[in-house]
Amino acid sequence: MIDAASITRERLLDALARDAIEPAFQCLVDLRDHDLKGFEVLSRWTEANLGEVPPTVFIPVAERHGLIDMLLVRVLSKACRAAAAWDGSFFLAFNLSPQQLQNAGLFSLIRAAAEAGRFPLERLQMEITESALVGDIGVAAALVGELKRAGIRIALDDFGIGFSNLERLHAFAFDKIKIDASFVQNMEGDRDSRKIVASIIGLGQSLGVDVVAEGVETRAQADILRGLGCGLGQGWLFGYPVPAPDAAAALRRGFGKPAPAEALSEASPFQRLHQLEALYRHAPVALCFVDGAERCVSANNRFLEILACAGSQFIGRRLADMACCKARLRGLQAAVRDIAQGRSPAPVEIEGQGETCYLAFVQPVHDEVGERIGTSIIMIDVTEQRRAERAIRESEEHFRCASELSPDIAWAARPDGTVNYMGPTFGAARNMSVEDRIEAWYGTLHPEDGVRVRQEWLAWLPSGQPFETTFRIKWPDGSWHWVNSRARPHHGADGAIDRWYGLIVDITGRKALEHRIAVLERQLDGYRRHA
Repeated sequence: MIDAASITRERLLDALARDAIEPAFQCLVDLRDHDLKGFEVLSRWTEANLGEVPPTVFIPVAERHGLIDMLLVRVLSKACRAAAAWDGSFFLAFNLSPQQLQNAGLFSLIRAAAEAGRFPLERLQMEITESALVGDIGVAAALVGELKRAGIRIALDDFGIGFSNLERLHAFAFDKIKIDASFVQNMEGDRDSRKIVASIIGLGQSLGVDVVAEGVETRAQADILRGLGCGLGQGWLFGYPVPAPDAAAALRRGFGKPAPAEALSEASPFQRLHQLEALYRHAPVALCFVDGAERCVSANNRFLEILACAGSQFIGRRLADMACCKARLRGLQAAVRDIAQGRSPAPVEIEGQGETCYLAFVQPVHDEVGERIGTSIIMIDVTEQRRAERAIRESEEHFRCASELSPDIAWAARPDGTVNYMGPTFGAARNMSVEDRIEAWYGTLHPEDGVRVRQEWLAWLPSGQPFETTFRIKWPDGSWHWVNSRARPHHGADGAIDRWYGLIVDITGRKALEHRIAVLERQLDGYRRHA
């Protein structure tokens, strides 16, 4: 480790005279399409007998002894000279200290160094920290104005850790805001850091300035930033500060595939908020958001109408405290608690005013890293659906009552012969499902007929012709009745059989008559033989 006391004014002057301090280039990358947009140029000093001298050691020495402008000019001219030979429209960014902002002649030094390196002024960017905005900013504001008039862009560095106010931010008309790395690196595990990052991105986009996230080290951080609408990223994920030849190679190589289209976000949090508010106001369904404490944070008019509750009685209050609609909210409250405990509740049916009926779907809401931040409630009107269901039940009941007078049984089967519908049968319990009716009906087949009828049916299917057979089934009184079962195929639009429809008819009386006729015919034959 280098002893900071060993880095003196004389040693730094000697390094500058020998051009021992070199520019290092760190990439700034578009988080949406992975395009390399520019480089931040940093100072690197390496001595054979000392090793690498950290910037945190020699830059304070340069500031203390009035050498900071000389250091900037040397590094800027070298960087511009190297980058002028590279293809592309990338920018170069340099850091200015608060002390430098008090130098009214700094612009002339920057312009001369850039012109010597044949690098366009409009592709330069100067970064200043929030601490530079504290105190008398008259000279600093004049210098920034001079730089901007020449086409040089100004960025506010390490935003979020200083004490600048919005009035001064607006007065300097920054072109970029750079989010401090400490917030970016804590985003994955700290909700407050994510909120701060989202707020800074929203502030930048609302002011119409670019936002850069510093200290991006992981793909997860890049994904969160992209989802929040951040445009540019800088950090070890995209590359360390490197010498000029390596920077040129990175410029040619690029950074891989762009993010998928569904992961891109051009909208700022401010814009997304207003979009959601518009959706809430005009959505034809009822919408509500409940936070982790079961407080209603937002609800649209449709939701409040269904519950017959005023917004002042609902917004900001816990579900358990809603006296105006407590009965209707009981099921929703249980579902919200299920969500909080990691369960997936079934839709909740809500009885509205009159005969109206609604179905509520309750779902968890997660932030960018999957942490639950609340619960979403969506209610849709199912009144007509419930009426239709009641009509179907009533229709089936009417059919059942009619079938008791005429014990004919309708049935249907798939193309492969599997019976998948059986109408109400004589003696069947009310409210029995179709599956239960089919199973119960199979149980009534005579043991001697069941296998035979199934074999006949399956063997007949390939013919595609109308089918007919007879067999015995057990009646509710325990007696056996003969029935006739007929079926016809139904053909779809393509001409193939898509269903079979059949009818079972009681022919016990006909069988008895046939048997009686046969007996009489045998008796008649006997009389004739003895005549």
